[in-house]
Amino acid sequence: MALHTPWLAGLPTYRHEVGPGIVLYRQDQPVNSIYLVVSGIVQVVSRAREDEIPVAVRSAGSLLGGISAILGDSHIATAKTWTSCVLDCFDVAALHRLRRTDPAVGLWLQTVLAQEAREYLTRIRIFMEADLKTRFEFMLADLMRIVGEARADGSLLLRLPTAVEELAAVVGTTRESLTRLLLRLEKEGTILRKDRWIIVPTGSPYMAFLNGTWASGRILTRGAG
Repeated sequence: MALHTPWLAGLPTYRHEVGPGIVLYRQDQPVNSIYLVVSGIVQVVSRAREDEIPVAVRSAGSLLGGISAILGDSHIATAKTWTSCVLDCFDVAALHRLRRTDPAVGLWLQTVLAQEAREYLTRIRIFMEADLKTRFEFMLADLMRIVGEARADGSLLLRLPTAVEELAAVVGTTRESLTRLLLRLEKEGTILRKDRWIIVPTGSPYMAFLNGTWASGRILTRGAG
């Protein structure tokens, strides 16, 4: 859920820049700060036994750590930068003081909580139950929304933020399996590839992702970020 709320400007904050692969907070750690993504991409993952389950991709205008801050509990997931990022860091105590004095802030935070919880549950279900193609499509929808560049011919260019090995980890598979899937999608004409680019052609059913639907017509369930 992107933020368009002027009240954030009144909170004490500090801005910092971090490179890719930096852990901002870990699952089960106490919540001391929350982050607003100014630029870049952050992946949120939940640990279950030996697996890391991707539950969200956050980009500019997204809040990190909101659920745990509102509940006053430990972090329910781990957040790590996928690309270089610029982040604004807010003190949780200051946010709670503002929430108590401004009902609009409290209502907005409740909305964030509900939407993020819905997204987390949806993504965990997809990761645990869906096949590789569906998990890849869910990630592709995020990338189209976050890094997609419209081209003159109506296609969409995605400059991938990471290598195939790391993309494979995000969708819970091996590099070899993801490479085979990408080759199959290329043969079908659903996507085109060039180096670390993915191009979604104008006639691809994946263009429907920009409207919030799967190629099959099912609604994409997305929450914050």
